[in-house]
Amino acid sequence: LSVQVFQGPNNMAVNTVPQAPPAPIVATAPANTLAMPQIPATGVPTAASNAGVVVLSQPITKAEVRNLFELWNDALKTGDPGTVAKRYAKDGVLLPTLSDVPRNDFEAIKDYFVGFLSKMPTGKIL
Repeated sequence: LSVQVFQGPNNMAVNTVPQAPPAPIVATAPANTLAMPQIPATGVPTAASNAGVVVLSQPITKAEVRNLFELWNDALKTGDPGTVAKRYAKDGVLLPTLSDVPRNDFEAIKDYFVGFLSKMPTGKIL
């Protein structure tokens, strides 16, 4: 189990979120690229078409997790909600930490990050 801590101005903790161990994930991307993880595989049928859906049969490596996290954290550092929202797949779902409203499209994800980025967060893997 690991913990993510996001810090705002003056290194004040904005949020602490316990993270479960990695589960098999479904990612939407061409087969030769690595996409941001989407929704943990549940075995429940989804509306996703077979074309363009990649099911990762091996757990993601720590190095891959760190790389994806750094890409996302770099997007946070821009302060631009659109840049951060672009880190999510077209059909991605954001379960935000500072809101109880799931976001499931680009505009909703972008809208969430308008407020989130006003807190000037940075992320760190502990």
